[in-house]
Amino acid sequence: LGTHFPAEVPAAIDELAHGNATRVATRLANTYANPGAVGVMAWGLTLSIWCSEWVPFESEADQLLAGRHSFAALPDSMRAQAPQLPFLRKACEAWNVPKASEWVRGATDSATPALVLSGSYDGQTGAASGQYVAQRLSRATVVTVPGVAHGIYIDPCGGAVVNSFFDNPQRPDTSCVNTTLPPAYAINPPPL
Repeated sequence: LGTHFPAEVPAAIDELAHGNATRVATRLANTYANPGAVGVMAWGLTLSIWCSEWVPFESEADQLLAGRHSFAALPDSMRAQAPQLPFLRKACEAWNVPKASEWVRGATDSATPALVLSGSYDGQTGAASGQYVAQRLSRATVVTVPGVAHGIYIDPCGGAVVNSFFDNPQRPDTSCVNTTLPPAYAINPPPL
């Protein structure tokens, strides 16, 4: 929910705290179980990448240890699931693709102009990942658009930055970054 619909997070948390999982369940069902959405999320490609290039390189024990470090207040039952990707190991067992070669995990050194674009509200590939990705790309332009979630390229500002990068890879126009606003949050009214 937080990855693509950050405006709904406050209301969803309140609803979950009051025993109402309808909003979260509906979003999950529309993403994972809706026959009309087949092909929209490219799950075959996504699982092929995650299940060959990520999951086999980190043991369940490593994942739990990292969860304990990052989410100390949560119980192990929650920390055992990767944030935003619950039950991914089970999905990978079913998808059954081979582990990728070690080279896919290597860092890239390059002087080719690169655009590293992040949204500040991306709960899946957070803005801090942009700095990490760019650290060995000597001619990278790192841009974080405030108030934007995952799929930043479809945001008007994100799209404008991408287009300007193709026009001028040395100096893309990032002026819209300072004009974006956070979404209007869905807030549930207090009970009567």
